[in-house]
Amino acid sequence: MKFFLYARKSTDDEERQMLSIEAQLAELREYASKESIPVAREFVESRTAKEPGRPIFNAMLNEVEKGGATGLLAWHPDRLARNSVDGGRVIYLVDTGKLTALKFPTFWFENTPQGKFVLNMAFGQSKYYVDALSENVRRGMRQKLRRGEFPGKPPVGYVNEPRLRTIIVDEHKAKLVRRMFEAYATGRYTFDDLHELVTGWGLTSHREKPIARSMLPRLLASPFYIGLFQFAGETHDGTHEPLVSKALFDEVQNVMTRRGRPHKARRQPLPYLGFIQCGECGAAITGERQKGHHYYRCTRKLGPCSQKRFIREEALTDELRSVTASASIPAEPGADMLAQVKEWRQTESDCRTDELAGEKARLAKAETRLSRLLDVYLDGSLEQADYACKKDELLHEKTGIRERIRRIEREGSAWLEPLESFLNDAILAETTALSGTEQELRDFHRRIGSNLSMIEPKRPGSAAGRRARASKERAAKSASRRGGFAARDSIEPDSDSPSPPMRKAGPSSAEDSADKSQVASPAVTSTAADTSAASGKSLSPVAESHDSATAKTSVKGSSSRWADRPVPVLAVEFPEPWSIIAHAASADAEGGEIAGNLKWSGRLDLNQRLLRPERSALPG
Repeated sequence: MKFFLYARKSTDDEERQMLSIEAQLAELREYASKESIPVAREFVESRTAKEPGRPIFNAMLNEVEKGGATGLLAWHPDRLARNSVDGGRVIYLVDTGKLTALKFPTFWFENTPQGKFVLNMAFGQSKYYVDALSENVRRGMRQKLRRGEFPGKPPVGYVNEPRLRTIIVDEHKAKLVRRMFEAYATGRYTFDDLHELVTGWGLTSHREKPIARSMLPRLLASPFYIGLFQFAGETHDGTHEPLVSKALFDEVQNVMTRRGRPHKARRQPLPYLGFIQCGECGAAITGERQKGHHYYRCTRKLGPCSQKRFIREEALTDELRSVTASASIPAEPGADMLAQVKEWRQTESDCRTDELAGEKARLAKAETRLSRLLDVYLDGSLEQADYACKKDELLHEKTGIRERIRRIEREGSAWLEPLESFLNDAILAETTALSGTEQELRDFHRRIGSNLSMIEPKRPGSAAGRRARASKERAAKSASRRGGFAARDSIEPDSDSPSPPMRKAGPSSAEDSADKSQVASPAVTSTAADTSAASGKSLSPVAESHDSATAKTSVKGSSSRWADRPVPVLAVEFPEPWSIIAHAASADAEGGEIAGNLKWSGRLDLNQRLLRPERSALPG
């Protein structure tokens, strides 16, 4: 009679049951030697027996059916089977006589009706054990979810605390995770660039290996970093410490959404793509490289558009520097404003109390809505998918409220922080306008929410009005001629339009040297002034008056050498409260002063408007 020896442990995790296989083999070999049991072959497996489908176990039974052995040697019946399928198969082999003996050091078995009955009871008890254990584990996980504890391994930046069975912050990796979120929120990095960046920082996984590139999208999209977590397709409110703010997390999600569509990498990236739109038709502005220079024009993807001319990147950058300078606050008055804010921080306890009470009331309201949502779901009036979606929305709202409460308790009234941040950005804007790169200029206007559009000097009016008129014109066109090249063919060329449409926005090198000391022509600036009057919103001083052309000399690289050409101009609509500064710059420009170097000492009314704005107008 030959026997097969079978040893099994229930998990592949080497940190658990590390000596289980070795201990079983040692005990079984000793038992076989003591009882003179001939072992033909040993089968060792690391796999759970809760469900059928163990490959090594099935291979062993197949050998038994072929007559390779007539007996099995194992530590206990639960090593052979913990499910009804595998247990029934072993008993069936005993019934058919292909298995005549089962040997266990801790269990008795004889090939008799009574012995098979006891063996069946042992298999049933093993199945009951795993079923009860599974239910107990699920009950414990549900309790952890009620307490706001994540029942699993947290993402990078957190570690499990084994003694208290909680999740704590890994201080070293947490700082790198915050830097990763802040870097990606700028919009400058692709996932490949970000992977190279965080690898250089030394950010590693839980196994202390470099972060894989495929992990970055999952980490950046994980709500765990703002105090929430997802489990079994449902969002739960966590008690762990958030690593990033709700505003930063939302900005990262917006960047990921904008980059959701794959695109072909350019040979040389153009800084202003996806940043400016056409002031007439509302389409995006695209760029081309011609003879070593970059030119921007309307894509005309939304229908007919009469804007056919190009603007060179250098001219567009100079326009952007001028409008950025117009939205800046000089350092000296800015320091006075920051000092005033600091004084308010010391005397705003009453405002802080009211703010805190209001946020706590909103928090209580959000918790009440969550409770009502759960009641509706338990009554069966709401589907699981709808419940999970609405719960996720309410939990994100609740997280934002709790973040504001923590900020008020830590730093005071919620409106002073965005005001102080606004003043710091406005003071820094002058430096950005003078020496900032194209990417820094773009990031500044994207951060404050400026609405930038390109218009031709002969087409005044607000951007919204121009787009409305263009929409009416497109509606009158034939549907078959709408969009793309069809739209381009349907446009009647202007009398002064160059042929072919592409032409350099700048003069020759000889003209460049002659025009460096000149200022912009009145044709461009006066049209932009009409645009500002028609729009009702703040446009750059460069685009509002002829005298604003002098402001361009206050920033490096004057664009006046392109001003004598009929190229598009940049129109900027600033959001509040940036429009306050821009309007002041426009007033000074009309009075003959240089925009960006305003006489702030005598503008007490403007200081009061900036330092006591409506809170709804503050950024953030």
